[in-house]
Amino acid sequence: MAYQLLLGLCSIHHNKIMHRDLALKNILVDEDSNAYIADLGLARAHQTAESRVLTLDVVTLEYRSFELLLCYKKYSYAVDMWSCGCIIAEMFVRHRLLEPRLRDTPSQLVRTVQSLGKPDDELITKHASESAATFYHGIIRRFEALAADKNVPKCFDCPIPVQLAAHGASAAAVDLIMGLLQVDFRKRLTAEERKTAYGRLSVL
Repeated sequence: MAYQLLLGLCSIHHNKIMHRDLALKNILVDEDSNAYIADLGLARAHQTAESRVLTLDVVTLEYRSFELLLCYKKYSYAVDMWSCGCIIAEMFVRHRLLEPRLRDTPSQLVRTVQSLGKPDDELITKHASESAATFYHGIIRRFEALAADKNVPKCFDCPIPVQLAAHGASAAAVDLIMGLLQVDFRKRLTAEERKTAYGRLSVL
């Protein structure tokens, strides 16, 4: 199914379309185990993204990429690749990978940084608006202050690669998923790298 998902997504992107709402609920599977990407109601042509600012209120919260959470001025196919990584990871762990404690953007942002780390400040300065960058740094400062406070009970999540391996994911599968879940969209698996990704999928 993971192979079919990436293959279908590659076809969508080849036709210069961003899905913008990839989530497990939008992946249909028939009785022969054929997977189909459904619900293109939020899909947009990639050229549109290059010519004007698109809404950031897309993608189910738990599948929303870092750049959408942080209101980057523009985004591209990489938002779909992030969602794809979340879906493939769910096939192993059997629950939403990045589910926040509260269903709001600040909680989701903290959950993402907690699980996958922070990008370079240069990336945020370049791509996020001033207000979004201020919002982000304020949240991270509060999160780090709580983490350092010895009087606050700590809840440590198992690292994602360890979670995946514990549920039977091979090293190549973990590498593929983590390549899709790069908080820096410039480092996320791209269309040019998908043929290599497909080869890795034989281990899933």
